[in-house]
Amino acid sequence: MSLNIETTSDKPNFLNYFSDPLILPQNSQVVLTKTNVSVPIIVAPLVQNPNVGNAAASAIRVGIDGISQQISWTEIYEAANTFFTSDYGLDRINDPADLFVRGNYDYMPNQQLVIDCINEGGAVGDATSTKMKIGFNQILAKAIDNKFLFYNVEQAPTYRKAEGISQSGNTITTSLEDAIGAKIQGTLVDYNNDVLTELGFNIAYDPSNITARAPTIFNWSAADSLTNWTRTGNDVLTSSATGVNVAFATENASGFSVDPNGGWVGAVPALAGGGTMAFGLSLVGEFGGWDSNFLSGAGTTCDDYLNLIDIGWKFKANDNGTTTVQVIDGKTDNASYDGGTTLLPQIPLTEPPHQVNRATAGEKFFIHIKRGSIVNGTTEFIFSLFSGTSPILEETDNLIYVCKRTFGGGLLNPTLIALSDNVVGNIFNSWSYITKTAQSKEQGDYFGTVLAGDGGTYNREFFLEPQYDGAFLIPEVPAAPPVPLLPAITVAEQKAEMSNFWRAWGLISYENTVIPIGSGRRYFTNKSVGTHLLRTFKNKVNIVNSTFEVQYIIGQEDINEIWNSGGGDDMILNQNNTIANLPSQLHIAIDNLDLKNFNGTMIGGQGTTGSNQPTGQRPSVDRVIGTIPLPVDKIIESDNYLLQYEPYNLIYRPINNPSNFTINQLQVAIFYYDFLTNIRQNLKAINGICNLELNIKQGYKPQKPNNELLPY
Repeated sequence: MSLNIETTSDKPNFLNYFSDPLILPQNSQVVLTKTNVSVPIIVAPLVQNPNVGNAAASAIRVGIDGISQQISWTEIYEAANTFFTSDYGLDRINDPADLFVRGNYDYMPNQQLVIDCINEGGAVGDATSTKMKIGFNQILAKAIDNKFLFYNVEQAPTYRKAEGISQSGNTITTSLEDAIGAKIQGTLVDYNNDVLTELGFNIAYDPSNITARAPTIFNWSAADSLTNWTRTGNDVLTSSATGVNVAFATENASGFSVDPNGGWVGAVPALAGGGTMAFGLSLVGEFGGWDSNFLSGAGTTCDDYLNLIDIGWKFKANDNGTTTVQVIDGKTDNASYDGGTTLLPQIPLTEPPHQVNRATAGEKFFIHIKRGSIVNGTTEFIFSLFSGTSPILEETDNLIYVCKRTFGGGLLNPTLIALSDNVVGNIFNSWSYITKTAQSKEQGDYFGTVLAGDGGTYNREFFLEPQYDGAFLIPEVPAAPPVPLLPAITVAEQKAEMSNFWRAWGLISYENTVIPIGSGRRYFTNKSVGTHLLRTFKNKVNIVNSTFEVQYIIGQEDINEIWNSGGGDDMILNQNNTIANLPSQLHIAIDNLDLKNFNGTMIGGQGTTGSNQPTGQRPSVDRVIGTIPLPVDKIIESDNYLLQYEPYNLIYRPINNPSNFTINQLQVAIFYYDFLTNIRQNLKAINGICNLELNIKQGYKPQKPNNELLPY
């Protein structure tokens, strides 16, 4: 005869009460016949910074729309430290760069933690007190953003939801202090163990940084041509009555070059002499010397030369003392041509047709340029005309007019032109502009061309190229470093660590385009979608298959059981509850029954004998009634793992009851032994209901004494 018992609970450690007492016969034996339990297992890979011998060495090359920038390991550290040293990051890494890039930091791609911190005074801080665990995707996005002048780059990772993994508790309490001395204590905002599947970036065209750069005062002394104008200082032009006042400046001759990605040129008009003035840009490109092809005959007034300007401003002094303003936008040719050697006059187009807009004294007028759509080798430029009282272009200035032009390729070298009637005293002053940056020149040279070189042709819309094949110098160890440096490693070891690092993020794989360069190899990853104005990059990571360490947390959901401060400097996983190797099985024990189940200790272990211990080293005798195998090879990401097990061979454990034993409760515990320490770790959380089925039967009866001898 046997006794079947079924226990159910929503906890992995519980007491099961029975309304009717159970009588166990002497020398009973118990076995676990069936289990059904869902256990949350957090898989937390740790991607470590590579040990780089030279922090100034290039880490990765990044290209956006024809612009290529090298990012060093020091610049990655500086990007990281913008989060670490602010009150935004949960990490506080104040080590110098040469320590940071020597494997001194672990990234946790699958661990996302956001809390609202409480300062030392106990009051909840403002919005800046929200802190988060910083990931590598965020750091690399910041490093790229720092290198590109007119693109905003933000992280856009992709996560796969870890179904059923939840965390209990809404408060974190640690001893960690951030850079401003605030205790990392507070209310949990968001935390999950979702699996990082893709590294991602959003790349948005943003010329506002160029617009806000310090302008250059234009020096008209270097102008290509200064006809009839009188120059006072560098940036003041005063008209004369000698003839029509005409001036123009180009990039090659006079150094005038306005940046096409947010640059501008501006001046302040003052029509003391009356008549008409104008300034603007010719978009036909640079021309050397004054050419009759750009003139409309022998002009005698400013209007006769307005056809030189494609985009610009026209100012007219009126009899009532006011100054009216019109926008010059394009021109039209005469309908006929006489076949002569001189081009017929072109008629400029102005908006509005009637002079109704008025200018005030000291008002500055601007021409702003930025790129629009880039399609099939053509580039659209957007011209915005503003007016304001500040010497620089500001967001609060008045937007007067917007127009567009489309060119083949992407190079724009406009010519600056200033005009006035042949009167005395008309003035243009406060000339300033945003000069063309090297990145804009590189982009302009690239657009509309086929980039050949570097061993082949590749797309520069957006690419990432890890740099790990070069020579990296091993620096000498400082005499008295604040923290002892790791031993210097060879170049081969550096390459291996950096290769493993970039492979973990999916930027080096057999799927990448490989371009041979000499004896080395370059790996380009280019999978962006979108347009020049807004582009998204996604690339699958390879963290699961990387060689980096993985930490596991089994049956834990309390936030304080998962996170802790690592030596006071950064937030790390709670080392008391993490294991580096998954156990092959979970143990089911009945702690209130005196079971006889003998276990040997691990090699080199310090197992103890005696009664079972909830904590500490594994005893020689425990109270395990059965085990549940873990599918170790299938546990590769955080999830709730359903464990259903029914043993094929039943192994009964004897109960140490020489006589009948009455019970009305069973104290059940589910736990595992840490493979490295042999310490028992009790599960504290399961998902749903734990169902266990037991069978109890009477064991062998003691043999009757024979001549008072009893077999051992």
